[in-house]
Amino acid sequence: MWPSELRHGHPPVHHDVEQNETTLWLRHTGWSRLFHNRSLAIIAAAARKPKPAWNEDYPLGQWHDEPLRSPAAVEAQLRVILGGINLMIDRATFTLLKTSSRSRCWMNTYWKDNFWPHEFRIVGCLRNYVDIWKRFICYMFRVSNFDTHQQREIFNLRLRRDETIMMHGASDEEEDEPSDYDDGDRDEDNDGDEEDYLTDYEGLEIENQSNESNEYHDGNRAEDAKYHPGPPNA
Repeated sequence: MWPSELRHGHPPVHHDVEQNETTLWLRHTGWSRLFHNRSLAIIAAAARKPKPAWNEDYPLGQWHDEPLRSPAAVEAQLRVILGGINLMIDRATFTLLKTSSRSRCWMNTYWKDNFWPHEFRIVGCLRNYVDIWKRFICYMFRVSNFDTHQQREIFNLRLRRDETIMMHGASDEEEDEPSDYDDGDRDEDNDGDEEDYLTDYEGLEIENQSNESNEYHDGNRAEDAKYHPGPPNA
């Protein structure tokens, strides 16, 4: 449910929050209150994807005249983790696109006895969705590297002990198992490699849809109409 101020278009002004932090979206998420009196530049820097491999700390900015940095070891771990995400999306997407048209329709069917002749498809926003999750993961792993009082003071975030143990365990496993995989996330403004592998799947999906559509209509239309009728006028 959207807040009433978003529905009517006249959000009340909170005088304790600067005007440039009171867009409708920020007000809806509550981020302007969560990050009040925190450095938005540091928070934004913590959410950026790592640069190409180098043995240097990543500067996050200044807090009370003290430089904040993400250690080079953490940045190396992030590159491996993001590379693993690419492999995961790669495998899941390829598996979906190699799945038969009928199976993908069943995956998209809500009722066990009524066949819905519309395939489960890759969402058009997949690239942006994956990119947002990568940035969120970078943010959380960088913040987890700070002491508890710094997490609260700088980021207004407090991780539970079990969450910290889980995240450190994941990063330690990545460190113990070196990988030659290049993440491809070279720069904030240069995601060409990532676009390439998603574009390849888009092309493969078009080809699969064409081939499977012919097979479906030629060999399965009568059977599906008899045993699994779709909704009327679908």
